[in-house]
Amino acid sequence: MRRSSLCMAVTAATISVAAHADDIISRFTVRDAGQFAVDAVIAGTVNRNSIISTSGQGLIGEERDHLTSAAIGGNIGLGSGFEARLFVPYVRNRYDVDLSTPVPDKFSNKKEQWGDALISLKYRAFRSANGSDEMQINGSVLHHSGNSGYIAVELDYLHSFNDDLSIAVAPRYTKRQGLAPNEVGLGAYLMSKLTPKIHVVPFLYLTRIRSHGFTLPDVPNIGDVSNVNFSASSVFEVGLEMRCSPAKSWNLTPRLVAFHQTPIDSSSSNVNGWGAKNGVSASLTLQKEF
Repeated sequence: MRRSSLCMAVTAATISVAAHADDIISRFTVRDAGQFAVDAVIAGTVNRNSIISTSGQGLIGEERDHLTSAAIGGNIGLGSGFEARLFVPYVRNRYDVDLSTPVPDKFSNKKEQWGDALISLKYRAFRSANGSDEMQINGSVLHHSGNSGYIAVELDYLHSFNDDLSIAVAPRYTKRQGLAPNEVGLGAYLMSKLTPKIHVVPFLYLTRIRSHGFTLPDVPNIGDVSNVNFSASSVFEVGLEMRCSPAKSWNLTPRLVAFHQTPIDSSSSNVNGWGAKNGVSASLTLQKEF
């Protein structure tokens, strides 16, 4: 039972809140050549979901994930509408499972390590003469030896109604490494300046995790896991970010996100599916601009 549940955890989808390391205002801003900023970020995510498998072992239980991280990053304007970013996190993850059927059991797994560097390149492809409309292309690469790496491409459209109010719409495609499923996502953001020093950004994000499968030989103590298929799933996120600028060139940005993921079914009696997943994520970003 433990091994099949751990196999399930390996192929679990990554919530998209983890994919956006920078704050939203910085994410939709392209710096001029020579301008740069340094970020320090602390973040935490807590989620829980049920384990339900009506075939084979018939597992019923609950899993809980607690993810905390501290990170440092920086971005620099390259000129001609380009900006580059590097982000390196230190991650601590605790994974707990409680099984109630067929036999009560509990186990957990902890991991603490430096994460892989996230490298991003942003390009302002279009900007209207009056500056009210803008189109950006954002590409990110994270290489990992397992299933956590990905290549992502995002197309960002921004419209400013005035100096104090703007919106952004951002479709995104993510190609993941190994056995992990690919994703498509769409975000919508409303950026409002309440005072000269405070911006508020409510946002919605929808991710569609595609159905996926894999083929492996027999695994000891688990059985046949060949031709395993997982159903598609959706993740809905709603969040709020507030950027405060208490002093010139300093920004402090807290963020709070709640998310819900729909169930994922497994075609194998030896690899479990997931029930619905719910969770919250919070982060605090301190930025110094130069």
